[in-house]
Amino acid sequence: MLDRVMGLLDRYEFSSREERRIQDAIAEILVANEIPFKREVALSPGNRPDFMLDGIALEVKVGGSTTEVFRQMQRYASEPAVKAVLLVTTRTQHARARVGQLAGKPVGVFLVPGGLA
Repeated sequence: MLDRVMGLLDRYEFSSREERRIQDAIAEILVANEIPFKREVALSPGNRPDFMLDGIALEVKVGGSTTEVFRQMQRYASEPAVKAVLLVTTRTQHARARVGQLAGKPVGVFLVPGGLA
């Protein structure tokens, strides 16, 4: 499912680099492709990914250091309800951090085309 969602996102053009607008665009893509999801799911105190879909915690990030972002992804991966983590980012520095797994769960990173350094 992780590869399916990443492939799906790759077929669309994102017209904004603002976090909320990217989230809204992803929601539209998921609805258009009949992929069930929930937004802002509280997994535990302090762990609330932007989307949960079929066990995937999807987080959109347009800022933050690579260390901070992957610390957040590690927290999500540690949650029992999470089967995989997907980071959608505009930052090439995040996409360069090749992390295959966190807490034994697959991690995908999708760079929004035209992303920032």
